[in-house]
Amino acid sequence: MSSAPIITLQCNGQVEEPVLHLLPCKIEIENGPRVECETDAYFGASMREEGTNEGGQPIFTASFRGRPLTGVELSLPQTYAGVVLNEAHQSSDVSNRHFCASARFSALHYWNLQTPPTSSDKVAQAFAWIDLAEALHASVPVENTAHQHNKQP
Repeated sequence: MSSAPIITLQCNGQVEEPVLHLLPCKIEIENGPRVECETDAYFGASMREEGTNEGGQPIFTASFRGRPLTGVELSLPQTYAGVVLNEAHQSSDVSNRHFCASARFSALHYWNLQTPPTSSDKVAQAFAWIDLAEALHASVPVENTAHQHNKQP
C-alpha cells in the first residue's frame, strides 16, 4: 500500500484577488510557461447582464472566440476563501509535491456554452454542498436531542 502524498503549501508575499472565470473549455499549452490572460479585455467589453435564473441570481452573457456563453457569479460563504495553487516546481516524485498560492478568491463566474446555468449544474451543486456539509457537521445542542427522544407519537 502506498503512502498518501505530501503536499506542501507555501506563499511568499501577498496573493492577488483576481476576478475568476470558469470556462467550458480546456486550453492546452505544451511545455510552455504559465500564461495569464487579461479577462477584462475578453469579457469586460462583451459581458452583459441578461435577467435572472430560478434562484434570483443575475445571468450574464459573453462570448469566447465567437461562441456565446451564459454564466452566473457564485460566491463562497463568508467564512471560506478559495485559493488558486500552482506547482512550485515539478518533480517526478508524485508523493512529495510543493505548491504556492498565487491567488485568492471569494467568488467566481462560471459559464455554460449551450444552456443557461441552473442549480443542477455540477459547479452550482459543489457550492451548495458547502452549506449542506456545514449543516451535517454542526453540533446539536443536548437539550434538542433529549426533547426529540421524549416526544410521543
